[in-house]
Amino acid sequence: MSADFERPVDQRLITTRIIEGKPDHNVIYSAATGTDGNIYLGLSAEMDSPGTYAQLIRYNPEADRFEDIADLGKIIRQPPGSLRHPHSKIHTAICIGNGGKVFAATHMTAPPAGEDFYHYWHVYNDPARCFEGSRLIIYDPRTNGVEDFGVISPKGGCRWLTYNPELEELYLTSFLTAHFFVVKLKTGEVKDLGRISQYDFMGPCYSECGYAYTTDCHGFLLRYSPKDETIEKLPLAIPNAPWRNSDGNGVFHFVAGPDKVKLYGVSAIGQRVFEFDPTVGPYGRIRDYG
Repeated sequence: MSADFERPVDQRLITTRIIEGKPDHNVIYSAATGTDGNIYLGLSAEMDSPGTYAQLIRYNPEADRFEDIADLGKIIRQPPGSLRHPHSKIHTAICIGNGGKVFAATHMTAPPAGEDFYHYWHVYNDPARCFEGSRLIIYDPRTNGVEDFGVISPKGGCRWLTYNPELEELYLTSFLTAHFFVVKLKTGEVKDLGRISQYDFMGPCYSECGYAYTTDCHGFLLRYSPKDETIEKLPLAIPNAPWRNSDGNGVFHFVAGPDKVKLYGVSAIGQRVFEFDPTVGPYGRIRDYG
């Protein structure tokens, strides 16, 4: 293991800020630094906050204050007393696009208002109660305008989102069915390329080598080619503990490094940090950091 991973963060570099006036929201999974220097956050609600919708907010470091951007309950209008799950989360699904636009995809695990149990699986095939699908919200800081792009994952949520700045496309895997979706922002087209895994926790990530990468639920890397619109399973698996079964060891989180080409991730079951360099050989190289 590299010494850098053994050295704790200097506690003097860590400060805490409290977001006031949000009693029904209890978790933040997503954060991204905008081209305007602000930090965009998805203020979300978990299973113990029935009927609560997520909010897109930002932290202004220079002014040291939080600012409201979009209340999804006001943008995504469901009728009063709706039995559908609310759009309660912006999971790890905020991307900063060309021109500074902020892209945020919605997710759900809060129960409908008046209920105390999250039951997405039970109502998936119920046309009156099923979740309508993850919606893409677009915020433009230059105009302060908020746009509802529409549903990008029918009947499913979105836990991870990645952005291709060259083609202005977004890639995601759907919860719960693990389909791979392509959102073409220039044309408004949404393409479902089918199921890529048994379950969904794989977070796709775009590399400036020209491909997007994720894994199946056994940890094998999947490579999406925007040029061919094809997904290829590579003969490379992310690290796992040697005594564990590979089932469930997908990449839990995937981010591009400083060069925007190498990707860094954490394996879900193996709980190991690794580097993936897609430029080495025909498939790339994985380096296990432990």
